[in-house]
Amino acid sequence: MKLAWYHTPYSLEPLPKTWLAQLTAQPSKAALRLPAANRYLKTELSLLPTSEHMPVAKQLVDERSLSIWHKADTDFQTPKGQIFLQLTLPNSCQTIVQLAACRLWVELVQDRFNQQLYAATTAGLNYYIHVHRQGVSIQTSGLTANQLQLLADILQQLPDPHFSEQRFIELKQQLCRHWQNSSKNKPVAQLFSQLSALLQPQNPELELLQSTLQTLSFADFQHFQQQLLQQQHSGSATCW
Repeated sequence: MKLAWYHTPYSLEPLPKTWLAQLTAQPSKAALRLPAANRYLKTELSLLPTSEHMPVAKQLVDERSLSIWHKADTDFQTPKGQIFLQLTLPNSCQTIVQLAACRLWVELVQDRFNQQLYAATTAGLNYYIHVHRQGVSIQTSGLTANQLQLLADILQQLPDPHFSEQRFIELKQQLCRHWQNSSKNKPVAQLFSQLSALLQPQNPELELLQSTLQTLSFADFQHFQQQLLQQQHSGSATCW
């Protein structure tokens, strides 16, 4: 017989009964088992009534260290939403060393979450953590079911200070290499990078960040992360 399109020959024959009997008689191995139930798939999906649509966001909490906004959007009739959380962290942006260390800290956090939160991504949930001018932003998106649970898991694990020195070295080199390669970008990209550094003092040029991070030791980084979350304010906006 041959495949219709590629004309590759193939044949079909039954498996030997002795082989099937041997496979059936094999004892089960404890190491081979199905994964645990995905905790991010336990909630039923439902749509908001169109009557709950909000043309503008509404502020739910307005305190000195916390601001929460909410906006229900039913235009697309999908059970999806987004959560934006901004953490103002004074100890992340006061010096060039803090700015460089904070970028590396985010890389290490996301590297750790890639394994710990894999179940969330398979359930249609996504997350992204990045550095902004005054601290760190966290964004989640996807199916609304269990999205608050995902955010709670991220915030619970975020203060964990345990990073291996080996992974610190690997991601530090990777980030420095990425910044160093920025000098090979198109001239217009380099121009906008320099313009951003001039207009925003807390967003220095990548070459300066690279040279600063290159000299950062693991001991200095551990001291930085211990101080990072000591002072914080948060503001968030949710859209469903």
